[in-house]
Amino acid sequence: FPSHDIVFLANQAIFIAALNSLQNSDLFECAVDVVVLTLRKFSTYQDLTLPNLILPRVDAMRALWLAQDITNNRQDEDICRNLCRLFAETAESYLSLLLSDAHVFQEEIFSQLLSCVEYPWDFDIARIPLNFFYHVSVILSQRDNPSHQINSQSQKKFELIFQKFLNILIVKLVPSAQQLSSTSTVDEDRERDRLEMLDSVLDCCGVLGGSYRDWE
Repeated sequence: FPSHDIVFLANQAIFIAALNSLQNSDLFECAVDVVVLTLRKFSTYQDLTLPNLILPRVDAMRALWLAQDITNNRQDEDICRNLCRLFAETAESYLSLLLSDAHVFQEEIFSQLLSCVEYPWDFDIARIPLNFFYHVSVILSQRDNPSHQINSQSQKKFELIFQKFLNILIVKLVPSAQQLSSTSTVDEDRERDRLEMLDSVLDCCGVLGGSYRDWE
């Protein structure tokens, strides 16, 4: 899209209202749909006009996640699902920006995505950020390539994130007592989830080194 189209969109009152509606409990889901659609349509950018509008508002939504007390309570799954969608779509759209030296809420967004993966109640929600981490791993695993654009300090920072990611995956790969006594249908679902997590373990190995064969 031409840059003037992006500037035009950024100056539209209705778009600003949609961004502000992320904070409105009645309009939250619709607002997420609008932001996700915008990110997909305008994922390429020549300047920071849209990122500067979207990223601070997305970062502010971390408070809603914390308010759900997710570790202890199975709260509104629609809220959790849409929050994961919002952060994952934002991160995927602005992948190169988040991996750059610009200060654009990288730490906060990566931290929230790790929290999404940790979501304990429904793997369909927890899996939402996995595609983003895959794309990041492809870039970080090319550190020996002469064209690698990530400096060594940033590389180490992202490797620490992937170490946390790997630790989360290892915990989730250990079946609970309930899962061990589940029906065959649930076992099939669990095996599908396990294979998907093993793919993500492989992504981590590409960044950190080593093998994932011990987890097969």
